Amino acid sequence: MYFEKIFNCEMRVPFGYQLVMNEPDFLWVRQINPQDDKDIFIARKSIPLKISLKKTA
Repeated sequence: MYFEKIFNCEMRVPFGYQLVMNEPDFLWVRQINPQDDKDIFIARKSIPLKISLKKTA
Protein backbone atom coordinates (compact mmCIF):
# COMPACT_ATOMS: atom_id res chain seq x y z
CA MET A 1 0.00 0.00 0.00
CA TYR A 2 0.96 3.67 -0.39
CA PHE A 3 2.33 4.27 3.12
CA GLU A 4 4.90 1.47 2.84
CA LYS A 5 6.85 3.60 0.34
CA ILE A 6 6.26 7.01 1.94
CA PHE A 7 6.41 6.18 5.67
CA ASN A 8 8.88 3.27 5.42
CA CYS A 9 6.68 0.89 7.42
CA GLU A 10 4.50 -2.11 6.79
CA MET A 11 0.94 -2.46 8.01
CA ARG A 12 -1.97 -4.58 6.91
CA VAL A 13 -5.11 -2.50 6.70
CA PRO A 14 -8.09 -4.52 7.92
CA PHE A 15 -10.80 -5.43 5.42
CA GLY A 16 -13.41 -2.74 4.89
CA TYR A 17 -11.24 0.32 5.61
CA GLN A 18 -11.32 3.16 3.07
CA LEU A 19 -8.68 5.78 2.31
CA VAL A 20 -9.91 9.18 3.58
CA MET A 21 -6.86 11.44 3.33
CA ASN A 22 -3.56 10.91 1.57
CA GLU A 23 -1.09 13.77 2.11
CA PRO A 24 2.73 13.68 1.94
CA ASP A 25 3.08 13.43 5.75
CA PHE A 26 -0.36 12.20 6.77
CA LEU A 27 -2.47 9.16 5.97
CA TRP A 28 -5.99 8.42 7.27
CA VAL A 29 -8.04 5.27 6.69
CA ARG A 30 -11.38 4.55 8.30
CA GLN A 31 -14.21 2.08 8.55
CA ILE A 32 -17.71 3.35 9.33
CA ASN A 33 -20.27 0.88 10.61
CA PRO A 34 -23.78 1.48 11.98
CA GLN A 35 -22.52 0.78 15.51
CA ASP A 36 -19.07 2.48 15.43
CA ASP A 37 -16.43 4.42 13.53
CA LYS A 38 -12.84 3.07 13.39
CA ASP A 39 -9.92 5.25 12.28
CA ILE A 40 -6.19 4.73 11.68
CA PHE A 41 -3.91 7.75 11.39
CA ILE A 42 -0.24 7.77 10.37
CA ALA A 43 1.63 11.07 10.56
CA ARG A 44 5.23 12.16 10.22
CA LYS A 45 6.91 15.36 11.36
CA SER A 46 10.56 16.35 11.12
CA ILE A 47 12.25 17.34 14.38
CA PRO A 48 15.30 19.62 14.21
CA LEU A 49 18.46 17.93 15.51
CA LYS A 50 18.96 20.76 18.00
CA ILE A 51 15.83 19.77 19.94
CA SER A 52 16.45 17.29 22.73
CA LEU A 53 13.86 14.56 23.22
CA LYS A 54 14.82 14.16 26.88
CA LYS A 55 12.20 14.89 29.49
CA THR A 56 12.91 18.12 31.35
CA ALA A 57 12.24 18.64 35.07
